[in-house]
Amino acid sequence: MDLYNVMNYGAVGNNSHDDGAGINAAIAAARADPAGKGTVYFPAGNYLTSQPLTLYSNVSVFTAGSSSIAATGTATDCFVFSAGNYGGSMYRLPNIYNFSSGAGLKFPPGAALQDIFIESIAGCDQAILIQATNGSSAIDQSINFNVLSGNTYAIMLQGLSGSNDYIQGLFIRGNFINGNKYSIFFTGVAGTSPVFNCNHFIVPAIEGGGGGPAGSQGITFDSATFVGGNVFDFEGFFGGFTNGYIVKSNGGKARQQLFRLGVIAPKYGDLDGINSGGFNTGDIDGNVLVNTNAPIHTSVVAATTASNTRSSFNGGNPVEATSFMVSLSLPSGLAAGSFADFYAYSPYCTGASAQPKFFAAQFGASPLLCTACEDESVNYGTDGNGGIASQIHIRLLAVGTVAPSTTVWGRLELCS
Repeated sequence: MDLYNVMNYGAVGNNSHDDGAGINAAIAAARADPAGKGTVYFPAGNYLTSQPLTLYSNVSVFTAGSSSIAATGTATDCFVFSAGNYGGSMYRLPNIYNFSSGAGLKFPPGAALQDIFIESIAGCDQAILIQATNGSSAIDQSINFNVLSGNTYAIMLQGLSGSNDYIQGLFIRGNFINGNKYSIFFTGVAGTSPVFNCNHFIVPAIEGGGGGPAGSQGITFDSATFVGGNVFDFEGFFGGFTNGYIVKSNGGKARQQLFRLGVIAPKYGDLDGINSGGFNTGDIDGNVLVNTNAPIHTSVVAATTASNTRSSFNGGNPVEATSFMVSLSLPSGLAAGSFADFYAYSPYCTGASAQPKFFAAQFGASPLLCTACEDESVNYGTDGNGGIASQIHIRLLAVGTVAPSTTVWGRLELCS
């Protein structure tokens, strides 16, 4: 297997010459390698292209140093992976910049790839675009990156036909998704219902960045998509999303997901900030949220009372998660011997099996005790309430005077 140096085929890499034709010529030569596999080599340089660079299953790519490739002229997409099984091929790609009318990495239907490595993609419409259509699914891809920043869509998974559109078995791992309008976006073209399942995303840090672009969102389930059985491993959402952390739109559905999150920056409160509801409302349900170390849903207590209202917890909507954090804001100056009552909502509270438990993550220096955590769908409990569908009651007792503006964080778990 030979190396095909793009500079031997007309590429210059001086950040002014259009290198697209030379790069595609090197790819064509590698594809025709007598041994059946060839490797395209990018020496250190800053390359430009006005045309898509189409890769094939028998062509690997190796890049020296911190080389880059950027759009020029009428460029749309940068690297386009044609359909095929890419087993045995490996890709060390240059950094990709400014393909504002297309994708940095585009995987049309039928591409099955492993071992893709890239440092950064910025300034594109889609940094990574993965597509599926009827009878030609996107499966078994392994994509590794360091940073996706300043793109409209960092990662877009898109069904094209709606009939047997499956994207599954993806393993996407990176370090930072920062400053994109949409971080991970599941969608289908109008009138379609693609299926996305058994995919695994590992990204330590996701943030809107600097306040985030207008309308920015973390994970979006859009356009009648069905997303099930995926795993999202994030160290955390670190704020900057102006619309919300996890959002559904245009009939998107997300069920039976596993979200393992480390930190949720509390700036925007609920996980779903666009739907005047919460993380598990309507078609976003049956999901499990674990390993959170910061408040996700905020129950706000009016300063003049000792209990919250239904509408103050998660937009008044039930939370379909078996474990989630709550932030309980106490009335100012709660006197010793007084109670503060809080109400959360989960459809898993049926009276038959759910046994809610509240584990305080911190009471700080506040003199508080949790004296009740009850399923009030049937239990009349310590506050006399009962028969209220899906309601969980948490009661905190002040054993001393509580300082103003005290907030208690804790985990609410539903155990059978």
